[in-house]
Amino acid sequence: VIVKNDTYSKDSNGEYILDTITGEKIPESFIKTYSRNDFYAGNQQGYLNGLCADYKLTSAILSLCYTNAKAYFLKGHGEQIGSTDDDYSAASGLKKLFDDAGFITNKIDLSEETPNDSGLVVMVIYAPKTDISAGDEFSSSRVSEKEKLKEFLSSENHHLMILLDQSKAELKNLESLANDFGIGIESAKVRDSGAASLSVDGYTLAGAPTENSITDRVSNKTSKIVFESARVLTYDKSKGAAGIIELPKSASPDGKVSYTDDAETALLAFSRNESGSTVTVTSASFV
Repeated sequence: VIVKNDTYSKDSNGEYILDTITGEKIPESFIKTYSRNDFYAGNQQGYLNGLCADYKLTSAILSLCYTNAKAYFLKGHGEQIGSTDDDYSAASGLKKLFDDAGFITNKIDLSEETPNDSGLVVMVIYAPKTDISAGDEFSSSRVSEKEKLKEFLSSENHHLMILLDQSKAELKNLESLANDFGIGIESAKVRDSGAASLSVDGYTLAGAPTENSITDRVSNKTSKIVFESARVLTYDKSKGAAGIIELPKSASPDGKVSYTDDAETALLAFSRNESGSTVTVTSASFV
Protein backbone atom coordinates (compact mmCIF):
# COMPACT_ATOMS: atom_id res chain seq x y z
CA VAL A 1 0.00 0.00 0.00
CA ILE A 2 1.28 3.46 -0.92
CA VAL A 3 -0.38 6.47 0.72
CA LYS A 4 0.14 10.17 0.28
CA ASN A 5 0.49 10.81 4.00
CA ASP A 6 3.43 9.78 6.14
CA THR A 7 1.44 7.99 8.83
CA TYR A 8 -1.77 6.03 8.98
CA SER A 9 -3.39 3.28 11.01
CA LYS A 10 -6.38 0.96 10.73
CA ASP A 11 -9.63 0.95 12.67
CA SER A 12 -11.29 -2.18 14.08
CA ASN A 13 -12.87 -2.93 10.70
CA GLY A 14 -9.54 -2.81 8.89
CA GLU A 15 -10.31 0.51 7.17
CA TYR A 16 -7.42 2.91 6.59
CA ILE A 17 -7.78 6.11 8.60
CA LEU A 18 -5.79 9.32 8.59
CA ASP A 19 -6.01 10.27 12.24
CA THR A 20 -6.50 7.94 15.19
CA ILE A 21 -8.11 10.77 17.17
CA THR A 22 -10.61 12.09 14.62
CA GLY A 23 -11.06 8.80 12.77
CA GLU A 24 -10.98 10.63 9.44
CA LYS A 25 -10.59 8.16 6.58
CA ILE A 26 -7.98 8.58 3.89
CA PRO A 27 -9.70 9.37 0.57
CA GLU A 28 -9.78 6.41 -1.79
CA SER A 29 -7.79 8.38 -4.37
CA PHE A 30 -4.87 8.52 -1.92
CA ILE A 31 -4.53 4.74 -1.75
CA LYS A 32 -2.99 2.28 -4.21
CA THR A 33 -3.09 -1.37 -3.20
CA TYR A 34 -1.23 -4.14 -5.02
CA SER A 35 -0.95 -7.88 -4.73
CA ARG A 36 2.36 -9.65 -5.35
CA ASN A 37 1.33 -10.75 -8.85
CA ASP A 38 0.68 -7.14 -9.85
CA PHE A 39 4.44 -6.58 -9.97
CA TYR A 40 4.95 -9.16 -12.71
CA ALA A 41 4.13 -9.04 -16.42
CA GLY A 42 2.28 -11.95 -18.00
CA ASN A 43 1.53 -13.17 -21.49
CA GLN A 44 -1.78 -14.11 -23.12
CA GLN A 45 -1.44 -17.68 -21.87
CA GLY A 46 -1.33 -16.48 -18.27
CA TYR A 47 2.34 -17.20 -17.62
CA LEU A 48 4.51 -14.66 -15.81
CA ASN A 49 7.37 -13.60 -18.07
CA GLY A 50 8.82 -10.43 -16.60
CA LEU A 51 9.05 -7.99 -13.71
CA CYS A 52 7.21 -4.66 -13.97
CA ALA A 53 7.60 -3.47 -10.39
CA ASP A 54 9.29 -0.21 -11.44
CA TYR A 55 6.35 0.63 -13.73
CA LYS A 56 3.76 -0.17 -11.05
CA LEU A 57 5.55 1.81 -8.35
CA THR A 58 6.16 4.79 -10.61
CA SER A 59 2.51 4.77 -11.71
CA ALA A 60 1.40 4.67 -8.08
CA ILE A 61 3.62 7.62 -7.16
CA LEU A 62 2.40 9.63 -10.16
CA SER A 63 -1.22 8.92 -9.24
CA LEU A 64 -0.61 10.49 -5.82
CA CYS A 65 1.30 13.52 -7.13
CA TYR A 66 -1.49 14.96 -9.28
CA THR A 67 -4.98 15.67 -8.01
CA ASN A 68 -7.78 15.20 -10.54
CA ALA A 69 -5.44 14.79 -13.51
CA LYS A 70 -7.48 14.13 -16.65
CA ALA A 71 -6.98 12.59 -20.07
CA TYR A 72 -9.47 13.28 -22.85
CA PHE A 73 -9.65 11.13 -25.99
CA LEU A 74 -11.02 13.19 -28.89
CA LYS A 75 -13.92 11.61 -30.79
CA GLY A 76 -15.98 12.48 -33.86
CA HIS A 77 -13.32 11.94 -36.55
CA GLY A 78 -13.24 8.15 -36.86
CA GLU A 79 -10.61 7.81 -34.13
CA GLN A 80 -9.74 4.23 -33.18
CA ILE A 81 -11.18 4.54 -29.68
CA GLY A 82 -14.30 2.37 -29.91
CA SER A 83 -17.94 3.34 -30.22
CA THR A 84 -19.03 3.23 -26.55
CA ASP A 85 -17.87 5.08 -23.47
CA ASP A 86 -16.16 2.01 -22.02
CA ASP A 87 -14.63 0.66 -25.25
CA TYR A 88 -11.32 2.24 -26.28
CA SER A 89 -10.48 -0.31 -28.98
CA ALA A 90 -6.92 0.14 -30.31
CA ALA A 91 -6.32 2.90 -27.74
CA SER A 92 -7.07 0.65 -24.75
CA GLY A 93 -3.36 0.16 -23.99
CA LEU A 94 -2.77 3.91 -23.89
CA LYS A 95 -5.86 4.41 -21.75
CA LYS A 96 -4.53 1.84 -19.27
CA LEU A 97 -1.28 3.83 -18.91
CA PHE A 98 -3.34 6.87 -17.93
CA ASP A 99 -5.55 4.81 -15.60
CA ASP A 100 -2.53 3.32 -13.85
CA ALA A 101 -1.10 6.80 -13.33
CA GLY A 102 -4.32 7.96 -11.66
CA PHE A 103 -5.79 9.98 -14.52
CA ILE A 104 -9.54 10.35 -14.97
CA THR A 105 -10.13 9.31 -18.60
CA ASN A 106 -13.07 10.36 -20.77
CA LYS A 107 -13.96 10.86 -24.41
CA ILE A 108 -14.80 14.34 -25.71
CA ASP A 109 -16.44 15.79 -28.83
CA LEU A 110 -15.08 19.30 -29.36
CA SER A 111 -17.88 20.15 -31.78
CA GLU A 112 -20.24 19.99 -28.80
CA GLU A 113 -18.04 20.44 -25.72
CA THR A 114 -15.30 22.79 -24.56
CA PRO A 115 -12.75 21.58 -21.99
CA ASN A 116 -12.37 24.09 -19.17
CA ASP A 117 -10.41 22.02 -16.65
CA SER A 118 -7.51 23.42 -14.66
CA GLY A 119 -4.48 21.45 -13.54
CA LEU A 120 -2.86 18.60 -15.48
CA VAL A 121 -4.91 17.69 -18.57
CA VAL A 122 -3.85 15.63 -21.60
CA MET A 123 -5.82 15.67 -24.86
CA VAL A 124 -5.27 12.59 -27.05
CA ILE A 125 -6.08 12.47 -30.78
CA TYR A 126 -5.74 8.80 -31.67
CA ALA A 127 -5.57 7.87 -35.38
CA PRO A 128 -8.33 10.13 -36.78
CA LYS A 129 -9.81 9.34 -40.19
CA THR A 130 -11.16 12.84 -40.85
CA ASP A 131 -9.87 16.32 -40.06
CA ILE A 132 -10.75 18.58 -37.14
CA SER A 133 -12.93 21.54 -38.10
CA ALA A 134 -11.62 25.07 -38.53
CA GLY A 135 -15.02 26.78 -38.52
CA ASP A 136 -14.73 27.92 -42.14
CA GLU A 137 -16.73 27.18 -45.30
CA PHE A 138 -14.56 24.15 -45.98
CA SER A 139 -15.33 22.50 -42.64
CA SER A 140 -18.28 20.27 -41.83
CA SER A 141 -18.93 22.32 -38.67
CA ARG A 142 -18.98 26.04 -37.99
CA VAL A 143 -17.44 25.26 -34.62
CA SER A 144 -13.67 25.56 -34.82
CA GLU A 145 -12.16 22.56 -33.06
CA LYS A 146 -8.75 23.87 -34.06
CA GLU A 147 -9.31 27.12 -32.14
CA LYS A 148 -10.60 25.17 -29.14
CA LEU A 149 -7.41 23.12 -29.12
CA LYS A 150 -5.26 26.25 -29.41
CA GLU A 151 -7.16 27.79 -26.49
CA PHE A 152 -6.72 24.53 -24.55
CA LEU A 153 -2.97 24.66 -25.13
CA SER A 154 -2.73 28.25 -23.94
CA SER A 155 -3.25 27.05 -20.35
CA GLU A 156 -0.44 25.79 -18.15
CA ASN A 157 -0.10 22.00 -17.78
CA HIS A 158 -2.33 21.29 -20.77
CA HIS A 159 -0.84 18.84 -23.26
CA LEU A 160 -1.77 17.42 -26.66
CA MET A 161 -0.80 14.02 -28.06
CA ILE A 162 -1.39 13.42 -31.79
CA LEU A 163 -1.06 9.82 -32.94
CA LEU A 164 -1.74 9.82 -36.66
CA ASP A 165 -3.20 7.06 -38.79
CA GLN A 166 -0.50 6.43 -41.40
CA SER A 167 -3.13 5.66 -44.06
CA LYS A 168 -4.47 9.23 -44.03
CA ALA A 169 -2.23 11.33 -46.25
CA GLU A 170 -3.58 14.77 -45.37
CA LEU A 171 -5.44 16.37 -42.48
CA LYS A 172 -4.88 20.05 -43.21
CA ASN A 173 -6.29 21.62 -40.05
CA LEU A 174 -4.65 19.19 -37.66
CA GLU A 175 -1.35 19.48 -39.51
CA SER A 176 -1.64 23.28 -39.38
CA LEU A 177 -2.09 23.12 -35.60
CA ALA A 178 1.02 20.96 -35.25
CA ASN A 179 2.94 23.30 -37.55
CA ASP A 180 2.14 26.23 -35.23
CA PHE A 181 4.32 24.37 -32.72
CA GLY A 182 7.11 23.78 -35.22
CA ILE A 183 6.17 20.19 -36.12
CA GLY A 184 5.57 19.39 -39.77
CA ILE A 185 3.69 16.25 -40.84
CA GLU A 186 4.78 14.95 -44.23
CA SER A 187 3.02 12.53 -46.57
CA ALA A 188 6.25 10.62 -47.31
CA LYS A 189 6.76 7.38 -45.39
CA VAL A 190 10.03 6.22 -43.88
CA ARG A 191 11.77 3.34 -45.61
CA ASP A 192 14.97 1.65 -44.50
CA SER A 193 17.03 -1.02 -46.18
CA GLY A 194 19.73 -1.07 -43.50
CA ALA A 195 20.20 -2.45 -40.01
CA ALA A 196 17.15 -0.68 -38.55
CA SER A 197 14.76 -2.50 -40.89
CA LEU A 198 12.60 -5.21 -39.33
CA SER A 199 10.73 -6.21 -42.50
CA VAL A 200 11.50 -7.19 -46.07
CA ASP A 201 9.88 -4.08 -47.56
CA GLY A 202 11.78 -1.77 -45.17
CA TYR A 203 8.69 -0.03 -43.75
CA THR A 204 8.89 -1.62 -40.29
CA LEU A 205 11.89 -0.29 -38.43
CA ALA A 206 13.37 0.33 -35.01
CA GLY A 207 13.78 3.92 -33.86
CA ALA A 208 16.27 5.12 -31.25
CA PRO A 209 16.05 8.15 -28.91
CA THR A 210 17.62 11.33 -30.25
CA GLU A 211 20.61 12.81 -28.41
CA ASN A 212 19.11 15.88 -26.71
CA SER A 213 18.34 17.24 -23.26
CA ILE A 214 14.79 15.87 -23.23
CA THR A 215 15.68 12.28 -23.98
CA ASP A 216 18.69 12.50 -21.66
CA ARG A 217 16.21 12.83 -18.81
CA VAL A 218 13.47 10.41 -19.84
CA SER A 219 14.88 7.80 -22.20
CA ASN A 220 16.91 4.64 -22.01
CA LYS A 221 19.45 5.14 -24.77
CA THR A 222 19.69 1.40 -25.41
CA SER A 223 15.94 0.94 -25.93
CA LYS A 224 14.34 0.63 -29.35
CA ILE A 225 10.79 1.47 -30.40
CA VAL A 226 9.20 -0.26 -33.39
CA PHE A 227 7.50 1.90 -36.03
CA GLU A 228 5.42 0.48 -38.87
CA SER A 229 4.64 2.55 -41.99
CA ALA A 230 5.61 5.77 -40.22
CA ARG A 231 5.35 9.12 -41.95
CA VAL A 232 8.18 11.62 -41.80
CA LEU A 233 7.94 14.40 -39.22
CA THR A 234 9.96 17.58 -39.45
CA TYR A 235 10.71 19.76 -36.45
CA ASP A 236 11.87 23.35 -36.26
CA LYS A 237 14.14 24.08 -33.29
CA SER A 238 13.50 27.82 -33.59
CA LYS A 239 9.86 27.16 -32.59
CA GLY A 240 10.78 25.09 -29.54
CA ALA A 241 10.39 21.71 -31.25
CA ALA A 242 12.67 18.71 -30.78
CA GLY A 243 13.00 15.23 -32.20
CA ILE A 244 12.49 12.50 -29.61
CA ILE A 245 12.84 9.42 -31.84
CA GLU A 246 15.18 10.06 -34.75
CA LEU A 247 15.16 8.53 -38.21
CA PRO A 248 17.69 5.69 -38.33
CA LYS A 249 20.81 6.82 -40.19
CA SER A 250 20.19 4.32 -43.00
CA ALA A 251 16.51 5.33 -43.41
CA SER A 252 15.11 7.81 -45.90
CA PRO A 253 11.69 9.12 -46.99
CA ASP A 254 10.07 7.31 -49.91
CA GLY A 255 8.93 10.65 -51.31
CA LYS A 256 9.76 14.34 -51.29
CA VAL A 257 9.92 16.09 -47.92
CA SER A 258 9.29 19.85 -47.95
CA TYR A 259 11.12 21.25 -44.95
CA THR A 260 13.11 24.42 -44.44
CA ASP A 261 16.82 24.67 -43.74
CA ASP A 262 16.02 25.06 -40.02
CA ALA A 263 14.05 21.81 -39.82
CA GLU A 264 15.25 18.30 -39.09
CA THR A 265 13.44 14.97 -39.39
CA ALA A 266 12.13 12.50 -36.82
CA LEU A 267 9.68 9.67 -36.19
CA LEU A 268 8.36 11.24 -32.99
CA ALA A 269 8.52 14.98 -32.30
CA PHE A 270 7.81 17.15 -29.27
CA SER A 271 7.32 20.88 -28.74
CA ARG A 272 6.75 23.15 -25.74
CA ASN A 273 5.15 26.60 -25.83
CA GLU A 274 5.64 29.61 -23.55
CA SER A 275 2.86 28.52 -21.16
CA GLY A 276 4.60 25.18 -20.59
CA SER A 277 2.04 23.19 -22.56
CA THR A 278 3.32 20.58 -25.00
CA VAL A 279 2.43 18.94 -28.31
CA THR A 280 3.70 15.45 -29.14
CA VAL A 281 3.24 13.93 -32.60
CA THR A 282 3.97 10.51 -34.04
CA SER A 283 2.78 8.71 -37.16
CA ALA A 284 2.70 4.93 -37.42
CA SER A 285 0.37 2.00 -37.83
CA PHE A 286 -1.63 1.31 -34.67
CA VAL A 287 -3.76 -1.57 -35.94
